[in-house]
Amino acid sequence: MDNTTIKMNGITKKSVTIEPPFIFKNGAVFNDPITIAYETLGTLNDKKNNAILVTTGLSPSAHIASSIEIAALVGGRVL
Repeated sequence: MDNTTIKMNGITKKSVTIEPPFIFKNGAVFNDPITIAYETLGTLNDKKNNAILVTTGLSPSAHIASSIEIAALVGGRVL
């Protein structure tokens, strides 16, 4: 796996690439690299129970950390 991290304005942009073959539970095989990109904002606590996963379906811009509309839904304030 290849990992990339870029920090900017308190937002950490990360990606991880899973090298092929990727074998699904049903036995299907994906033979191309799979890159998953995500953003983090803030710090995970010791219990690791303060994380919120927001899928791109809920964030039209796909950038939760920089989306005021979505951030307003999380605790009623911009994170």
